[in-house]
Amino acid sequence: MMPPPDNHPSDPPPDRAAGADARRQDERRDVVEPEAEAAYSIDVVARVSGVSTETILHFHEHGLIAPAVGEAARGECFDDETVHRVRRIEYLRSCYGMQLAAIKLTLDLMDELEQLRAELRARG
Repeated sequence: MMPPPDNHPSDPPPDRAAGADARRQDERRDVVEPEAEAAYSIDVVARVSGVSTETILHFHEHGLIAPAVGEAARGECFDDETVHRVRRIEYLRSCYGMQLAAIKLTLDLMDELEQLRAELRARG
């Protein structure tokens, strides 16, 4: 016969485990919730999105991404939306083998759909 467990399943975890969980959650929060209105260099965007700086420049040349508004004068600075967009572009390229023209059309349609949804939400 097995001895009863030290902790009942409804007991809170030991402090040590709670501390580790809190640290992991803080680390995830840092990645998922960046600073409001943050601006990133092309190197940072490349690192967090997993593509090269040359690829990001290629996307920019084809009109798939643009520098953050108001940041263009300071050089290539990008915002959170651009990071998400680069990840989406790379996902469409790698998973579906889409060419850049098809990706641009898809992204434009997705943007238009989001605008329509926002209008509907505003109407109530």
